[in-house]
Amino acid sequence: MRKQPYPVTQLTGGMNVDVDPVFLTDQQSPNLKMVRFHKGVLMKDLGYASFGSVSERPMAFDTYTKLDGTTYLVCVTVDKAYKWNSSTKAFDVITDSDMFTGDEDDYVSTTVYNDLFIVTNKVDAVQKWDGTTWGALGGLSSPAIKCKFLIPYYNHLVMGFTNESGTDCPQRVRWSDTGDPEEWDDTNPETNAGYLDLVDTVDWITGFCLLGDRLFIFKERSIWELLHVGGTDVFEARLVIDGVGCY
Repeated sequence: MRKQPYPVTQLTGGMNVDVDPVFLTDQQSPNLKMVRFHKGVLMKDLGYASFGSVSERPMAFDTYTKLDGTTYLVCVTVDKAYKWNSSTKAFDVITDSDMFTGDEDDYVSTTVYNDLFIVTNKVDAVQKWDGTTWGALGGLSSPAIKCKFLIPYYNHLVMGFTNESGTDCPQRVRWSDTGDPEEWDDTNPETNAGYLDLVDTVDWITGFCLLGDRLFIFKERSIWELLHVGGTDVFEARLVIDGVGCY
């Protein structure tokens, strides 16, 4: 049974550990672990889990559900990736040592597409995990393409804020071939991979948000939407709001 948070109007009287908890007033809080006081409410806090002997900084959590029904809770840190072990109640490392080379200032984006768990930090090559093996996502080595944001949309894997052959493209939205997150050649007439540069506003892409049949693209001072039009164009972008965005 889930318990409701307990409102504490004045948590200013310190602790009193000399009496039975039944007789404690709001101002005589017991010495409790795994609780937090936020906006006047005392509530259960999240638990702690060990990442082994090394202190790690979590950067992203995501649920990876495979087509066969297998589900993993994955945590990506600055250097590695872990999966939750429900038996030991701890995270088990699932990557090689220091697989990622970014730092805490490098945004980590994760998504699930085509039965793959996909991770990017715009510093290292985009990585994929199939539940057993890690590897670089195919089709991005020549030219070398990295990205800051990832999201599936209309059966394409869509990237935002790319880095291509060492050059940042902070206004670029790039997508894979239909149903294939490892085919990115926009010069091949047999694929419909492609890209758009959102140059009508000079700000940079800061994130994606999927709402209904639209993919909204946030920039620092504007909001765009990506529309699926099919055919050879595949997508078109439209400026929705200018002057408001997400820094």
